Amino acid sequence: AIPLSHPLLRIGILLSSNQPDRAKRWFHAMHPNQHESLCYFLERRGFPQLALEEELFLNTLSMDTIVDLCIRYRMTKVLEHAIEIHGLSSIRKIRMSHRPNDGSSHGPVECVGAFLLSQGKAELVRRLASECARKEETKREAYVLASLYLAVDARDAKRLVQRAVGVQKGKAAVVGSSGVSSTENDHGGGDRSSGVVNWPVGKYVREHAL
Repeated sequence: AIPLSHPLLRIGILLSSNQPDRAKRWFHAMHPNQHESLCYFLERRGFPQLALEEELFLNTLSMDTIVDLCIRYRMTKVLEHAIEIHGLSSIRKIRMSHRPNDGSSHGPVECVGAFLLSQGKAELVRRLASECARKEETKREAYVLASLYLAVDARDAKRLVQRAVGVQKGKAAVVGSSGVSSTENDHGGGDRSSGVVNWPVGKYVREHAL
């Protein structure tokens, strides 16, 4: 049996009497190992935003839980803050349901990017795409994010796509507003064929679309 002095019971009583501010005072009495359970306890009682409004919880909850609740309840600002705290590497570790192992589906970074773009966070999506384009192993993510960004800024998005898939050898690069070609500006010039990501979609886009 749960004693009457237990913080969870006090939180539940205060929430049932519609006193969320008083209930939040008891959050710090919960052990960090119990924060995950408390978060879903709050959701079941109609207060999913309470836990994610607390900086304490953003440092103890798993990214699976944070992203799940932020997307389902459209808590965009909280998700932005969580990305700043934990980075994209933590989002990549999210376990996605019904995701095949053949690489045919989109990963958590792409899904988060699609949600952010739907919420008007185009600049953040552009920054995420640019970050992903810096490493060979994350250029597929960069390509998908840049493709989504096309609907907002086609010129800038095409530059990001080029960074993600590379520029076909011998084909002219797109010149940006600065007057410097994107290949020279983003890659330091020269032939980048050895560093190009060669998955089928990237190869097709590089050879036929850019």
